Amino acid sequence: MFFEPYPPSEVADGVWVGGRPSPASLGALRAAGVTHVLNVSTDPHGAQVRRDFRATWVPVVDDLEPKPASWFRRGLSFARRALADPSCQLYVHCRIHHPRSRTGCGLGAGPVRPRWERCGRRA
Repeated sequence: MFFEPYPPSEVADGVWVGGRPSPASLGALRAAGVTHVLNVSTDPHGAQVRRDFRATWVPVVDDLEPKPASWFRRGLSFARRALADPSCQLYVHCRIHHPRSRTGCGLGAGPVRPRWERCGRRA
């Protein structure tokens, strides 16, 4: 379904992290109430993700080098807009749930911050 063994984990109310969803797993994200997808992998979204969700792609290479502030601002802006509406849920992913998706989930700031320590734990 998802890149194994990295299924989505809800790390805060309305914020999920995990690996890149497969076409077969997108229904599970919809059933969970996910409305927005923040992709921080180097691979672009598939057509079905762009069609079924409000999605943005903020690619970053997982090279452990510092990233420019503009990368964080772009992802943060998308996450904050999504989380400003209580009916929305955000799924943050990289390709296989490496540190990029956990860093990306921190972009939610505000309501996500108290549960930051849960990022990366599996549900």
